[in-house]
Amino acid sequence: GGDRGWKGDVPIVMLDSTRIRALGWSNRFGTADAMADAMRAVKADVEAGNVPLPVRD
Repeated sequence: GGDRGWKGDVPIVMLDSTRIRALGWSNRFGTADAMADAMRAVKADVEAGNVPLPVRD
């Protein structure tokens, strides 16, 4: 967000789930649970050697 980023970036993203909820959709996970699950998956991939970590000089 803000004025940082690349040319063409959208500085603010606003999401609205009204239309999809009207079709009966509902989320199974809250934000905190979804982020924790994603971080566990990334950690597992790194530990398994599936994701190369960048080399810092």
